[in-house]
Amino acid sequence: MMSGAVNLAGGFFDHTIDLQIKGKNVESVAQLLNSPGEVELCRADLQSKITSPADWKGGVKVGVTGLGSSTNFITRAIGAAAGVPAADMHSVVIGAGATFIAAFKNKTVDCGMTTEPTISAILQQKLGYVLTDMRYGDLTKAALGHNYVATTVYGMTDWINSHKTQVQAIVNAMYDTMAWIDSHTPTEITKAMPADYYSGVGIDTYVKALTDEKV
Repeated sequence: MMSGAVNLAGGFFDHTIDLQIKGKNVESVAQLLNSPGEVELCRADLQSKITSPADWKGGVKVGVTGLGSSTNFITRAIGAAAGVPAADMHSVVIGAGATFIAAFKNKTVDCGMTTEPTISAILQQKLGYVLTDMRYGDLTKAALGHNYVATTVYGMTDWINSHKTQVQAIVNAMYDTMAWIDSHTPTEITKAMPADYYSGVGIDTYVKALTDEKV
């Protein structure tokens, strides 16, 4: 988006704030999620050692999607809420999906933040446990003390202002999509998705995970 390769992008609202701080005129046009849908997992062998984010003091290695990513921002927010400064956490880029799972298997990180279906895969394989759950509003408030607006559609303000008809059409499409999700069951939603998205954990596990998140 910043290079002009695309006009709008989907990402967390915190990206718009970060870019504005850096002097870029970026704004959100459609808000899709009020909670991150993220879970902080820690390695199974550390369950007696790390019982809350407060135990991150002392250089615990925390896995994130990328430096400057939303998982990096939220991980630091969780640490700050627990009294752990960013300097006491060592962020390690482990991506998502297969690379996230490999990082837990190889013990290259102590904890890491991810979404479904990776959450279910880690728990199924008994590689980790849930330290902090932010899959919906009440859980997010418990973790951070407030909501954390997540996925939005955003773009450069100049382009948005000069393409109002196109932007409104995209906003309408996003609204219709969210309305469809809200009016259909987790099973119906899962069956409408490509099978390879949930093949790693199985359709039943994915439906349960989506049910837990669709609160």
